[in-house]
Amino acid sequence: MPARALFFGLPAFFIALTLWAAQQARLNRQLRQHDLFALVSDPGLPSVNPYQAGPGEAARQLTALVHASLFKLNDQGRIAPDLASEWHWRKRVTVWFETEAAAAQAAQDLEALKHARWPAWKLADVSLRQTALQLWFDDVREAAVREVLQAAKARVVPVTILRVSGSAGVAAVEKALLNQPDLATPRRQAWHDEAGALELALAPMPDDYLQRLRDAVPGIPLQLEVRARQPVFEEPLLEVTIRADARWHDGTRVSATDVQATFEALSRARWPLPNRAGLLATHEVEVVAPNRLRMALWRQYGPALSAWTGLPILPAAWWKAHDAGLADKAFHQSPPQGAGPCMVTHRGPGLLVLEPVEPHTQATRLSLVASLSGFHASLGFTSQALDLYWPSTPTTLPAVPAAAMTRRASPARELMQVHWNTRSELLASLGVRQALAAEVNRDRLIQKALGGQARPHGTFFAPRLWLSSQPTPGAGDSALAERLLEEAGWLRNVQGIATQPGRELAFQLALADDDPALLRVAAELRLQWLALGAQVKLRLLSPEALNQALAARAFDAVLTRSPPLTSWDLGDAWHSRGANNVTGLSNRRLDLLVEALMQEFDPGLAAKNAREAEALILDSQAVLPLVLTHETASLRPGLAVDDTTEGWTLRNLLLR
Repeated sequence: MPARALFFGLPAFFIALTLWAAQQARLNRQLRQHDLFALVSDPGLPSVNPYQAGPGEAARQLTALVHASLFKLNDQGRIAPDLASEWHWRKRVTVWFETEAAAAQAAQDLEALKHARWPAWKLADVSLRQTALQLWFDDVREAAVREVLQAAKARVVPVTILRVSGSAGVAAVEKALLNQPDLATPRRQAWHDEAGALELALAPMPDDYLQRLRDAVPGIPLQLEVRARQPVFEEPLLEVTIRADARWHDGTRVSATDVQATFEALSRARWPLPNRAGLLATHEVEVVAPNRLRMALWRQYGPALSAWTGLPILPAAWWKAHDAGLADKAFHQSPPQGAGPCMVTHRGPGLLVLEPVEPHTQATRLSLVASLSGFHASLGFTSQALDLYWPSTPTTLPAVPAAAMTRRASPARELMQVHWNTRSELLASLGVRQALAAEVNRDRLIQKALGGQARPHGTFFAPRLWLSSQPTPGAGDSALAERLLEEAGWLRNVQGIATQPGRELAFQLALADDDPALLRVAAELRLQWLALGAQVKLRLLSPEALNQALAARAFDAVLTRSPPLTSWDLGDAWHSRGANNVTGLSNRRLDLLVEALMQEFDPGLAAKNAREAEALILDSQAVLPLVLTHETASLRPGLAVDDTTEGWTLRNLLLR
């Protein structure tokens, strides 16, 4: 009898306790009307590492509130200042002479022409450093370097760019340069390129220098390549001024030293950051003044600005206290100060409290709690004690009456797209690729495979990005697809399969085997293309095997998911000689546009070439953008939040 009473009594006790807790939450809301209470469906809170925030949208948005970057993408999709107040590009050209006297004479000759010729040359300053002359130009694109050297009658020492590749060889050469002064003397600059190779600017390079390098590292095979011989060494310079009112959450000023420390730490950590090529093209960040810095690039690379857009800056003192190799652990043990619009005022095992730095009348704080089950969310909405529930998957949305909550989509973050191998036997035909693209019904794909948590997208650029024309994706036209396939020479047989003499339209669609959402999309695509008469076999590969297949172009088609582009660097993926040109697309006009974009430092001027390149790529049907995925959150009805087509954010709630 006591056991039975206990069995029936415990549930009643817990129900009563839960109802009491809900009542206390309602009373707490009345006392603190502007507080917001939120749950995440995962048992752990989002990551606090701003460079590896994880796949969840909650982590990304918390990072955007707590941390700030030099630049950001504004609501119009354009690069705008964040911590920076202003910036501009310049160029520094270093010229080496055989003697100090020759360098001094060239400087004197140029000084005599300062008022007459410098403005036309865009020349701002000339500085003398022993046998080197540094020329400072105000325009990174139109600097008249050749005219300046001719006017100075300069007989310069040529600069050789030497590339050392192979991890063992790079490490050995770097050690030899430190220990052997005769090897280090000709070196004027050194940096690592995107592939991790060491590049040296030598002026002059002795005739026996390559052999001396090999002799300095016996037993280690060296891969040495003279990449260029040129009269001068040119460095594009990005000069940035930090806002006078930029502050860390503890009240101290954000300084140029903080940016320098962030650059150096991220260069060592080598996390897979967006637009990392811009950081790798930067060989030095120099502090010019407490609030001014200068970034020097080792090559002409206009999209470098994108690397600093949306890249959180952290305090130099924090970086100094934590080794970059252990930083991910350090983020959890002693999180750094931020400079964003909100600060973390409490962090515990299952609770994170966020408050605006500047008090707002609409909301004073956000309390984010890790949830162990959807029951907490259902009870919270039913009792009107919960403002926001952020599920990690569509299946974890709470089941509550429609009047108790409203669902809102977050901004789209990842693009699903199909890359075609334009050199495969069947898919080399443009007509076939056009037919397959015309058959795709994105709306059905979203509903059947993604539970409605996506939106159609017709380009590889991010939504509303100023670089893109934002083409409207087709809605799916089976009649058009059928006609295009017939024009390409494929007719249906009695089984409804598209055929040509001696072969059927059959190909493989490769994808990673660790992504259930991609698998559902692939299965739906297979059904849609089967209706056109195309037989598609899904080829599931491990991420490592998939990368190998892409590098070797050993596939027919591949379905991928990744963040859309936010940079105008298209060279790696779309130049005919690009290292990651997996589609095999080769177009001379596209190559010229991509090369021009790599040299363009003005984001506004980059848009024209980017849009033309976008049109060429999409018209070639080398890639088929499908959808942008997003997450859906549940909000308390009546909670005022801007409802835009791009999705709502925590910023809408806290900083209205």
